[in-house]
Amino acid sequence: MPKKRILIFGEVHDVGYRPFLLKVAGLFDIKRFYADNLIIGDKKAVEVLIDDEEDKVSLFIEYIKRHKPENADVEKIEIEDYDGYVCSIDSYYKYLTALQLEKIATYGGLMLKLQKLTLEELEKINENLNTRIDDIEEKLLKLEKSIIKRRNRHLR
Repeated sequence: MPKKRILIFGEVHDVGYRPFLLKVAGLFDIKRFYADNLIIGDKKAVEVLIDDEEDKVSLFIEYIKRHKPENADVEKIEIEDYDGYVCSIDSYYKYLTALQLEKIATYGGLMLKLQKLTLEELEKINENLNTRIDDIEEKLLKLEKSIIKRRNRHLR
């Protein structure tokens, strides 16, 4: 069973690359799989560790060379032999699920804070508009009274 380390460089973080790769690994029934976001030098990369029968690994590699997540921009893919540990795809699935849930909780909390700030700003805008509308109504009422007075003077 050949083990491979694949590095995918480009705009590959926060675009769903790891779930995409997990889906592809499942499609080819890969037994051992791991993927993680890395920064190598100053470049974003996704590292993929894969271990299975040679034909499955080859199919996986050919597929990811031709396909990518919709919002990803791949600059290059490097492939090398690997001799370290690769976890089971089931273990990776659990890890990635927990990681994604953590991300949802973190960003969800941030979104709620931003939503609260937005609502507070909208309330201020609403109060400001109500004040302006009240001022305009008051001015219109004064103008209307003035017009009526002038008209009444001319009618006498």
